[in-house]
Amino acid sequence: ISTAGAVYYKIDSAPAETPPSGTDPHRLEKKPDGKYTATIDTSGLAEGEHTVHIRAQESSTVYDVKNISFVFDKTLPKEPELDPPLDSNVFSKWSHIFKGTVEDIRTTPGGTPITKVSDIEKVTYQVGTQDENNSSPTASIDYEPNENPAKLIPPVSSSVKYKWEAIVSFSQKTKNYVRVTVYDKAGNETYKDFGPY
Repeated sequence: ISTAGAVYYKIDSAPAETPPSGTDPHRLEKKPDGKYTATIDTSGLAEGEHTVHIRAQESSTVYDVKNISFVFDKTLPKEPELDPPLDSNVFSKWSHIFKGTVEDIRTTPGGTPITKVSDIEKVTYQVGTQDENNSSPTASIDYEPNENPAKLIPPVSSSVKYKWEAIVSFSQKTKNYVRVTVYDKAGNETYKDFGPY
């Protein structure tokens, strides 16, 4: 497209054949490498599946619309759930199998159903400890800095929760904790701490 042409978009419906003005945010900007980019304002966009319709125009030629679908998801996943009881003594007396379920939230805070969510990307865990010699119930919990991947088992349908499991090893006899973090495919995350063990 020459400098006299334009590439522009509209969400959830086809843009008009006449391009918007040069300052309109729906126009894509041409970069030095020849690619066109735009930043989409999502402040008024409802959560769920949407389609970006892109059109190009140059002189008297108006090109066909191309579509890109995406899921807009800004809601945190639900807190992970833990299935009792723990399976003990996997490799040693301080090693346990943790199992549970996770799911993405499918309604807005106001209760409106979300037609499509991004779904769960991964589950991780971190082991934390309290000082065994500190008798205070509010003593700080020191979590290891790195997150360990848990095994994620996808559901067979959208009405069934994801399952997760992890073999967790503790470094001391008491006051052990496990922080389980859930990430969805839109980058939202939430976590829950379990313990003491």
